[in-house]
Amino acid sequence: MNRLQAALASTQQFQQMFDELRTWLDDKQSQQAKNRPISAKLEQLQSQLQENEEFQKSLNQHSGSYEVIVAEGESLLLSVPPGEEKKTLQNQLVELKSHWEELSKKTADRQSRLKDCLQKAQKYQWHVEDLVPWIEDCKAKTSDLRVTLDPVQLESHLLRSKAMLSEVEKRRSLLEILNSA
Repeated sequence: MNRLQAALASTQQFQQMFDELRTWLDDKQSQQAKNRPISAKLEQLQSQLQENEEFQKSLNQHSGSYEVIVAEGESLLLSVPPGEEKKTLQNQLVELKSHWEELSKKTADRQSRLKDCLQKAQKYQWHVEDLVPWIEDCKAKTSDLRVTLDPVQLESHLLRSKAMLSEVEKRRSLLEILNSA
């Protein structure tokens, strides 16, 4: 009688823990489904990365409960005789493992994509910060160039425009990197 009562209590405790973790997992999966698309803006990317890291921490904090539930469920499987109850318990465990692994994988994949996009956004920002002042300088130099009939001034303007063209060619690769970023 005591063994039956202990088995019942253990089964009830397992079911309660299972249901709590399952509810938590469902909530987290619905949260993840509502994730915003990955942004191209540096500030938003940093915010999204931080949110995902917090989500991952929460997932890691519940990994102990998950492992205990799986171990307890597998232990119960050994003690339950073949039949409908055993099949139901097996299905619950398979479903729980599947949902856990799916959520873990999606979270890790999103973290990886966010980090990759953050790196690209930072590179883009650096290139923009490098190119914009140079472009402004070129605009100023271009506005100083005047068409004239004076051969000396014309030669001077021609030399400056050739120097600018040389700078443009040097910066072309940076512009291509900016476009690809």
